[in-house]
Amino acid sequence: MGSRYPSLPNTSVVHPHVIRILGQNPGVMTLQVHFVTLVSLIFILYSYELAAMDELGPLHYLLNFCISRCGCTEILIIIAQGFDAIKGTNSYLVGAEEGPRILIDTTGGDLAAVNKYVDLVQSVLQNPLHSVPTPMPEPPISIILLTHWHPDHTEGIAAVQDLVRKLSPSLPDHTLEVYKSPEGPDLKAIGYYDGPLEVLEENMIFSPPGSPSVTLKPIFTPGHSVDHMCFALSVNGIVECIFVGDLLLGFGTTIVLDLPAYMRSLEVLREFVVKCNNPKLSFLPAHGEVITDPVAKIDEYLAIRKKHINKTRDGLLSNPEDTWLSEDSLLEQIYPTAVDKMKQLAMNNLRQCLFWLQAQETTDFHIPEPITASTKEARCESDFKQATAIARPGYLPEVLNEEWLWKWTSAEKVCNNHLVNHS
Repeated sequence: MGSRYPSLPNTSVVHPHVIRILGQNPGVMTLQVHFVTLVSLIFILYSYELAAMDELGPLHYLLNFCISRCGCTEILIIIAQGFDAIKGTNSYLVGAEEGPRILIDTTGGDLAAVNKYVDLVQSVLQNPLHSVPTPMPEPPISIILLTHWHPDHTEGIAAVQDLVRKLSPSLPDHTLEVYKSPEGPDLKAIGYYDGPLEVLEENMIFSPPGSPSVTLKPIFTPGHSVDHMCFALSVNGIVECIFVGDLLLGFGTTIVLDLPAYMRSLEVLREFVVKCNNPKLSFLPAHGEVITDPVAKIDEYLAIRKKHINKTRDGLLSNPEDTWLSEDSLLEQIYPTAVDKMKQLAMNNLRQCLFWLQAQETTDFHIPEPITASTKEARCESDFKQATAIARPGYLPEVLNEEWLWKWTSAEKVCNNHLVNHS
């Protein structure tokens, strides 16, 4: 397991114009999971055929299991959103050392973790790695760009703003602007960041002051979260790397809250990378090491999801047509080895796959028959979107807490009904 999750240095140059800074917020240390407990569970967990094991990786899954065994449902939901922080959050400074730079994401956690992170940022700003030491620009950071709203990316914003003010004595009233997609929860309402946010949109282009040849283009990629953004870094018009946030990780795989949106985002990003036609293009994730083969990594992620979607599809189609099926019955049929609290993890995976199948119309591995979902009454299309959206940490929308009923109907019957209704 140690070789799968390599240790990363606190600061490192990952591109001629990019320095990576670790967030000092490793999830394992935060959870204080007992090592003996983890080891003893390995032998149990590998006997279960759960999608979560393949999708999250053994370490992620073990920690999820420890919490679920404690019966801490809300804690499980909160941790699931930020579990990709096991190795800490990667933030990135973009731009030339002699000019103001752009910061992508910050960190989260307790005050000690945030303070350690801020000390690292200050050290990088005050100690150039490439150039001869020159007076530090004021402000040393021009803006902050956020990939998404999760706490391990946003709780450190205010501390970074305080640092920039401290390092910019000639600009006492300066406020470091923060850009974020308008989707997702209110950061002030959930206590992550009290300040103003600038609207981040796909048609924007950002460039670090003093580095006009370097540009950052946002790419809207929801699925891990409703507001997720990637950023493509170009040098003289050529895309050289993409900051992928939590869409893809440098180890294991990520948490998905909206599978239909997530699958589309992977396809969109794959198409973008192929069009760039740059064999040296790399992904810079918010957790884990640099990804040097982007298309292969996307294909790996897609293959994992498709395997479990196909398993869900085959299980559903093995039941009689037009028969309403409870999710409990489908779970027992598709993942019969899931027991006790582990059912919660398997149920989330099953429901995500079912909603994906319901939402799709055309794809190489799409179920050829229409799928219908209900909670004893007809649901409008917006409910399907709401059912896989997290509103705030530890809270699931009511429709996702309800058990849904599912059935499939032959395409021929649907076509005939359509003709009758319009005759």
